[in-house]
Amino acid sequence: VGVFTFMRVGTGKTRSRFEFGTMKKELAEIKDKLGLLKRLDKRFQIVGANQHHYYSYVPDEVEVEVFEKAIDIKLPNTFRDFLREIGYGAGPYDGLWTLEQIRDEQNYLQLEALRANRSISPNKPFPLDDEKQARKVAEAWQDWKQTPSSLYVQSPANGCIPLHGSGTDSKSWIFLVPAGTMTGSIWHGSSRSDWLPASRPLGTLSQKAVLPLVKAPLQFHEWYLSWLEQAIADINYPA
Repeated sequence: VGVFTFMRVGTGKTRSRFEFGTMKKELAEIKDKLGLLKRLDKRFQIVGANQHHYYSYVPDEVEVEVFEKAIDIKLPNTFRDFLREIGYGAGPYDGLWTLEQIRDEQNYLQLEALRANRSISPNKPFPLDDEKQARKVAEAWQDWKQTPSSLYVQSPANGCIPLHGSGTDSKSWIFLVPAGTMTGSIWHGSSRSDWLPASRPLGTLSQKAVLPLVKAPLQFHEWYLSWLEQAIADINYPA
């Protein structure tokens, strides 16, 4: 899995290295591995596969534009390319939410913030909008240490949108950062204000195959590919 790096463009702003690409190679790899996993996992052993059955639905351009207008953001080009070529549905855990589900959950999170006398928006800067900060948070979690207080992120947070969520009393989400220097990166956040760059998602519940740790923070397609790699390795693991 590639390491998240940055490049500077003529405007002097720092941008994600994938912001202007079409990711043809990466999308082709995702399609191939998703097709392989669907063929291998006929009994839906992978977490959430019994919910999405490896089916994805491609939204039309109008649906994407309506969504962006509703929550006042522009989706990262990489995620737009993914939706255009593969779509929502099949994915880690119970699958990727529809744009309507993302919008509804974002509205819920904004209401929760208002109840706590706070105001959040996905078009405001993400609190950890710096690669060094992100790596410090990731390293703290990997070493079972407490996140430094200077990097504490209160939930709900600015500058991100939920792609998936679970739980009731204690909720957790997978978030996508739509803008800034961390554009396209994937984060795990919870109602307990536990925030860290998203790691490789579960394949089977037992996670039979031991794969190398991924270098966080991941771009969306890197995170999705890391799930496919884990899921395929778990299914192929010797009985």
